[in-house]
Amino acid sequence: MVPGAVFAMPTQDGGALVVGRVDERYTATVTPGKGSVRLEPALAVLAGRTTVAQKLDRRSVEVLAFHVPRAGTADKITLVAASKADVAATGS
Repeated sequence: MVPGAVFAMPTQDGGALVVGRVDERYTATVTPGKGSVRLEPALAVLAGRTTVAQKLDRRSVEVLAFHVPRAGTADKITLVAASKADVAATGS
């Protein structure tokens, strides 16, 4: 995982809405001689193939939004929203 950009915007209660991005990269290797793996349709579109028999490199982006309370309160940071999606894939 690689942390990405972080943005903060003040809120009316004196806290902040903080939005951050995490870039993730996964590599999956198929054991030689064990066949192939069928990719789910959306991932197959990104990879340009429906199956992989050797390796799959997959990249995704996750966006997280938190409400950070104003300083001096006992309130805790709260996760407001989260979303994750694949953005690139290659396979062989």
